Amino acid sequence: KELQKLFNGEQKIHRSIPSSIMHSPIEVRAAFFAGMMDADGYVRKSGNHFELSIGTTNKKLALMTTQLFGSLGFYSKTRTNANFNGKGGIRYISEVNVLSKPDFMVYIE
Repeated sequence: KELQKLFNGEQKIHRSIPSSIMHSPIEVRAAFFAGMMDADGYVRKSGNHFELSIGTTNKKLALMTTQLFGSLGFYSKTRTNANFNGKGGIRYISEVNVLSKPDFMVYIE
């Protein structure tokens, strides 16, 4: 109920990260990030680094997620995965690459 209230009951395609979160102390932003990772994210080992990704069909949310990653001190980017569902759909993926597991584990454990 609290999460639904925070997003004003909007469907995911219309959601964005609330400005109150984006302007909160780093501990609050980190907790929000952890919740996003729990809900929609994944971590993958790629060579000598780890890749954290969150995908969405909501471009605004993807760009804000990239901004949130950056506010936590990570270099991040948003990329497009065209035709991800085989029906011409577009998915936006916010990605962070980190060199060591301890760099990000504080945010997702």
